[in-house]
Amino acid sequence: MNVYLELTKRFNAGRLRSIICSGQAAVLHRVAVMSKDGDWILHEDEEAHKAVCEAADGVLPTTVSTGEGE
Repeated sequence: MNVYLELTKRFNAGRLRSIICSGQAAVLHRVAVMSKDGDWILHEDEEAHKAVCEAADGVLPTTVSTGEGE
């Protein structure tokens, strides 16, 4: 399984919190052959943010942004 699908599966353990989008979504739908990045749209609540950060801890090289203050 590719890393983007594995992360999406981890993010959504127990309930739907995220959907994959952008380049990797195009690859999954076979509109593109490859993409170097992964983007997700998260459910806008504190539990979803916390669960996704915990699932990504140690897997992703960067921190997950809240979008606040950017």
